[in-house]
Amino acid sequence: MSQIPYCTALLVCDFVHRDPATRKYSILGTFDRLYCHQNLEEPTPTGVFLSLANGHGKVHCDLSLVHSENYKSSEKPLFNFEFEVAFENPLQPVEVGLNLKVAYQQTGVFYWQVWAGEGENRQLLLEKPLHVSTPPENP
Repeated sequence: MSQIPYCTALLVCDFVHRDPATRKYSILGTFDRLYCHQNLEEPTPTGVFLSLANGHGKVHCDLSLVHSENYKSSEKPLFNFEFEVAFENPLQPVEVGLNLKVAYQQTGVFYWQVWAGEGENRQLLLEKPLHVSTPPENP
């Protein structure tokens, strides 16, 4: 039987690297604000690091990105990535590093959300705002 974990870390960054020898993660260029210098329709490389704890068994998870305008609506998220995490020991945290390409499509406030479980058991574990804008013009 699976147990829904806690999300103890949600970091958004430029890139997540895992050293194959030590299995340690390096999190490069963390941010909570993004200036899009390019077309917003173009995918932007985005890294996400998660640390999950107190889970048990195999747990279905997903990482979603929702624009604040659609935050409470039933519309699909702008981005969704589903994955499964296997907890061998509830006392041992599980770390997940993802390198994604995300087309933000518009400026504004977005929310990265980590969900666990399925159906009626689906729960929001943690969310983090991300401010996306065009760079300020030089005077």
